[in-house]
This record gives sequence, structure tokens and C-alpha cells, in this order.
Amino acid sequence: MRQEQTVPAIDRMMTLLRALEAAPDGLTPGQLTTGAGLARATVYRLIAVMEAHGLVTEMPTGSGKLVLGGRLAQLGRRVRLDNSLVRVAQPLMDRLSAAIGQTVKLAVRDGFEGVVVAVSQASEDHRITARLGQRYPIHIGPSVRLLLTGASDAEIEDFLSRPLKRYASRTIVDTDIMLREIEQMRRTGWAEGDSEGFEGVGAIAAAISAPDPYGVAALSIVYVHQLGAEIVPEWREELRETAAEISRMMG
Repeated sequence: MRQEQTVPAIDRMMTLLRALEAAPDGLTPGQLTTGAGLARATVYRLIAVMEAHGLVTEMPTGSGKLVLGGRLAQLGRRVRLDNSLVRVAQPLMDRLSAAIGQTVKLAVRDGFEGVVVAVSQASEDHRITARLGQRYPIHIGPSVRLLLTGASDAEIEDFLSRPLKRYASRTIVDTDIMLREIEQMRRTGWAEGDSEGFEGVGAIAAAISAPDPYGVAALSIVYVHQLGAEIVPEWREELRETAAEISRMMG
């Protein structure tokens, strides 16, 4: 039987969060200390950390009582959105992957990274693999670069104020070129390229309309470039149709 793994600090933090969950009118640090049976210093340290991350907040009544913070609500909305997006997209991704024999993935933006939230792995020996939760710098390939179309102008300006790191021979590292690419992607809802994140790996990507906080998700086909150079034109329409179908179903 597998031994249960615990992290004492996280266990204590969850004890405090559960206590606040059960007390919608809030609890003082002293009440939390008594109820949790923890040392006062430990409770105050955990409260400071949770406040810094928006997990708890002090009520504006001057009572000193704490309630659950807005960051938890944001995380909850995000989980629901991820789940609904994946539920809609996964069967259509599976259908597309089976039809073309290549890996299909779905990514959303988290700051200046793209995060893979759904994958359909092809059965072909030459496929490119991807895994759930994988993160990529947002500029290194079509399958995540397209997500920049959902960023505000201020966010893009902030992003491009930093050097763009080169990962492969065709990584876009020039800010003027990246700005032109973003403008084009906004017009077309499309991106493609190869050897940007990994040598010899190509991708084509289509935008999906997604509710806030994302605005845009990216559906992509990834492939070995030498193979895909001749096949990709046959995939474009299928990818566009699948992305449009997901967008319609997401409303």
C-alpha cells in the first residue's frame, strides 16, 4: 500500500483555509490559532504568506477578522474554464489527430508562457510528443506565439521590453519582427513556422475564442518538419475547421 505523502506546512495552511471556508463572517488570527490547535507564531507566519498570495484577506471593518481571498475565486474560475474548454476540445482533437496521424495540442496563456491543457497523441512512429502541463516561453513557436493575440498592448509592450531568448535557428528574437507577427496573427487568427523552439519541429496553429481570462486559446498540429513540409497544406483546412467548431461550441 502506498504511503500517503504530506508536507506539514501545506497541511497546516489547508487547515486554516478550511476553517475560514466554514466561517463566512471571518475569523481573527486568535480564533484561527485556537481552532487549529497550532502555535501562534506558526499561524501568523502562514497568514502572512497567504495574504501575500491573495489567499486570505482582512475584512475592511477594523475587526481584524480574515476571510478567504479573491485569488481563490480566480483559481476556481480558471479550473472551471480549463475543464469546460478541454471537455469540448478533446474529442475533436482526437478526431483530427486520428485523421492526420500527428500530435494535436491545445494551449492557453499564463503570463508570458503557454501551457498545454489538452493533447491528442498520434500513433505514428514519427510523431512529436507533448505532455499535459508542459510550459513554453510564449515566443518560441506558433503553437504558443499565437496566444500573444489575446494579450493587451500594454502586456505586449512589457513582454517585448525584455530580450527574447533564442532556442533554435528560427526563433524570433527581433522585437520589430515579433510586433509585425503579432499584428498579422491578430488579423488572421493563424500562425505557422518551424525550428523556432526545437530544430526540425514545425507547427501550424489556429486561434480559438475562449472566455476570460484567456480570450484566446491555440489549437495546433506539431510535426517533424522534413515530413510535414509536403503534407501541411492538406492539414490547414482541417485545423481551421476544428478550431472554428470548438469556438462555436464554447459560445
